[in-house]
Amino acid sequence: MNIPLYKIGIKTGLLAGVIAGIATAAGYVGISLFFIYVLQTPIEKSTLVPHAGSALSVSADQLGMVSLAASSAVAGVILGAILGVAFSLIHTKYLKRRSLRLKGLVLGTALWPASLALAISNSNIFEPGFLVAKVALEFATDLLAGYLVGYFYLRFALAKPLPDELL
Repeated sequence: MNIPLYKIGIKTGLLAGVIAGIATAAGYVGISLFFIYVLQTPIEKSTLVPHAGSALSVSADQLGMVSLAASSAVAGVILGAILGVAFSLIHTKYLKRRSLRLKGLVLGTALWPASLALAISNSNIFEPGFLVAKVALEFATDLLAGYLVGYFYLRFALAKPLPDELL
């Protein structure tokens, strides 16, 4: 009994999306820390009270950094699943006689404008240096997600009998 190709794509896409989402979140934390602590002074300070008796001082930029990292990790998982399903449906139709990793890189590059538009549209920070760093980070993590989909696809496919078009 063969496993449907889209299920293999979902599994590989989710795994690649988790890894790429973590990489994106780590990249955004690094970029944000650089812009907050090196190029700017902390903006407004607010006081959060996590436990009775102790106060934690957190700036608005720090809260924005955490929300940006969390949302990019979740978006990485969702986009990874979409990338995996797309890869499973079209990997036999283009770049014949090329490796699955190269096909994944091409698909990750094709995904980049969409994820970049989504990332920029959800941003309140329009500082030129931050946007350049964001463009570079999105490109790198989309290439990473595409490569990982191609890398893991055959590994998940080999767990079950392969359809004839994969052999």
